[in-house]
Amino acid sequence: MLFEPTERKSLAGFSPTLHHVLVNELDNVKNRVYVLTRKDGTWTREALPGAPEFGTVTASAVDDEESDDYFMTVTDYLTPTSLSLGAVGKDAPEKLKQLPAFFDAKGLAVSQHEVASKDGTRIPYFQVAREGLALDGKNPTLLYGYGGFELPMVPGYSGGVGSAWLEKGGVYVVANIRGGGEFGPRWHKAALKANRHKGYEDFIAVAEDLVRRRVTSTPTWASRAAATAASSWATCSRCAPTSSAPSCASRRSSTCGATTRCSPARAGWTSTATPTTRRSGRSSRASRRTTT
Repeated sequence: MLFEPTERKSLAGFSPTLHHVLVNELDNVKNRVYVLTRKDGTWTREALPGAPEFGTVTASAVDDEESDDYFMTVTDYLTPTSLSLGAVGKDAPEKLKQLPAFFDAKGLAVSQHEVASKDGTRIPYFQVAREGLALDGKNPTLLYGYGGFELPMVPGYSGGVGSAWLEKGGVYVVANIRGGGEFGPRWHKAALKANRHKGYEDFIAVAEDLVRRRVTSTPTWASRAAATAASSWATCSRCAPTSSAPSCASRRSSTCGATTRCSPARAGWTSTATPTTRRSGRSSRASRRTTT
């Protein structure tokens, strides 16, 4: 067997070359590309060099009938998309081109964390912040979520987020909530129909974890969402983390389904509509909360 999915790993793609097969796995929301080679009736497996620790990577053969050359594209939260050319069995691929940078990423770092949602499911999330971030609960933090259409929220470069938020000292967090495709179809189906509230609970759990870790606090925390997730935050529009639990303005509404106790006045949060936000080259409605 060349690939076997697990609860935290799915197949992102594969591409045969003349003598090998490039297998791209989405392992805990990070791409890992391996070279599979058949020799003497058995398959060997080794990592393809040149991929970042936290990044989105694709690798495809240049001509699978002629050579073992491949193209590799790489991007992450701090690095514009680049195109490289490599050959299986050689060192890291040679960078051919790269899109321009729109913000200074020096001193910024990407980390990945996990938190248990209300039903115990482990929810991963990415955090982009200054190295040596002071954990004093005072960092302006923007939390983003999607959770729909089986689309994984993998690391990607955003000039807008970088120049308008990260360069100014903000913390950017992406929650990989259920409903998306981070871990395959099962992850997507886990937050459909009667279980839609699980995606909201995942988002709240990440927000609470940021408060618990003292990355931020209610006065310095805000969120935004796109497309399907926007309806979540519009319905549960005053959800916000406090020192102990989130508050939600739409207590057990038919569409929200959140079972968390509601006290928006205590949290001091309001809901405002935002302009469209770009995601994967498309515009969609979004909503977020700001402090009053």
